[in-house]
Amino acid sequence: MGKLIIVAGNLGAGKTTLTKLVCDKGGFTPYWERPEEHPFQKDFSDDLSKWALANQMDFLLFRCEQEMQIRKDNQIAVMDGGFDQDFHVFTKNLYNKGHLSTDEFRICERFYHFVRSFLLPPDIIIRIIIDTPTLLQRRIKRARKPLINYLLRKNLSI
Repeated sequence: MGKLIIVAGNLGAGKTTLTKLVCDKGGFTPYWERPEEHPFQKDFSDDLSKWALANQMDFLLFRCEQEMQIRKDNQIAVMDGGFDQDFHVFTKNLYNKGHLSTDEFRICERFYHFVRSFLLPPDIIIRIIIDTPTLLQRRIKRARKPLINYLLRKNLSI
C-alpha cells in the first residue's frame, strides 16, 4: 500500500516548491492540483455562488481519486495541498463567505466524511506557515492575475 505525504499551507506559501524538493531528493511521486484542468474553474471565477458547489465537488473528487491511486500503488507520494485542505480550507471558506448555502456545504461535508470513512488519512502532513507580507509578494510575482483579482475582489483569505 502506498504512503501519502501532504504539504499544506496558504496559497503562495511554498507548497509546490517543497513538494518538488521532497520528491526530487527522496525519489517520491508528486501529485498536483492542476486547477487549469478542472471544468468549472473559469465559470466559478465568473460567478462564485452559482458554480461553487460544482467546482468544490469536482476538486474534492479529483483529490479523492488521487489518494485512491496513491494507496493502490506501492509508492511514496507527496501531494501539494490535498483532499483535507480542499475541504477544511477552501470549502469551509466558501461557505463562510456565503458562496455555498448550508445545504451545499453539507453535501461537501457528507462527501468528505464518507470518503474519510474508508480512505486512510495522510501518513504525514507538513504544514508551511509564512508571514503575510511575503505571502502577498509571492502571490503577485506568480502573475496569476485572475486569481489575485478574485482574492482581492472577494476578500478571500486562503
